[in-house]
Amino acid sequence: MNFQKWAIFCLEKDIENGKYLQDKFYSLSESYGLNIFVDYGDIVSLHNRSQIEDFKDAINSYFKDYVQSDVKGGKKKGPAAPKEQAGVQFFLVIIPDTLRQEHFYTAVKNKINSDSPIISQFVTSKTINRDNDRIYLNIVRQINAKLGGDLWRMNFGTEISPKTMLVGIDVCHKGKQSIIGFVATYDQYLCKYYTQASPQGQKGQEIIQSNVL
Repeated sequence: MNFQKWAIFCLEKDIENGKYLQDKFYSLSESYGLNIFVDYGDIVSLHNRSQIEDFKDAINSYFKDYVQSDVKGGKKKGPAAPKEQAGVQFFLVIIPDTLRQEHFYTAVKNKINSDSPIISQFVTSKTINRDNDRIYLNIVRQINAKLGGDLWRMNFGTEISPKTMLVGIDVCHKGKQSIIGFVATYDQYLCKYYTQASPQGQKGQEIIQSNVL
């Protein structure tokens, strides 16, 4: 999934870390052949003494200006995104090393999930300073997966048609109750799949049959 419209929230002292992440995302997606185009995101900086509430306010303000205005059909700010990728895709928050990491993460994550429903990724400034390409690559993959992209893909021989579907069904028994587990792939790489668990019996079988058909 291409990174075409996103935003970084950080302290002023972490602006360079934000820019460095952007460069790394772009270069790693190219060098590892991830087939992900990475555009440069907006950097929303806060003064170095900012607390959790300041981050919440900044996220809320950005959400109203750049996300809700798009949804309501208002005038869009910044470069226009392709129709299939319209709007802001995700927020990346650099956790300040001056605040308690777990408390900060929980408070700001809940804020985003409840009031500013955008996919989010958190990373500490210490993690960025490690300058480890493997860490940056994992962050790119995590974001890609959260956006609905494939975390991995498998290559198959020509004897397996791209239209192949793998289906698995099993039953788990617990006392008088039995649960049917069902899974089926729906892409040519066999890595995206539909799953469902239903009580065994006529009703459960009808549920599975209706979804398969």
